[in-house]
Amino acid sequence: MANKSLDQLREELLARPAVRETYEKQAPHMQARAIIAARAHARLSQAELAARMATSQPFVARLEGGHSLASSRTLLEIAEATGTVPEFHLKPKRAA
Repeated sequence: MANKSLDQLREELLARPAVRETYEKQAPHMQARAIIAARAHARLSQAELAARMATSQPFVARLEGGHSLASSRTLLEIAEATGTVPEFHLKPKRAA
């Protein structure tokens, strides 16, 4: 059996509709963990992060609770406020 890279395994698994559906339902929670990590790295409370972003603490709490996905603009504001760099990757599909 040939060794697969993590990217190859991920692509293979996400080709399954049930796996993809479950993965996509987890997206807000994965984003929330990243926001919490950025805030913790900057040693900010939710209120302090909200103030730096000119928004409310409940808004930050909703994002960190995984109840909604942040827009690209909001992620850029979080990055600026926490001294982090946002990353987002799009990869071409492999030829069939």
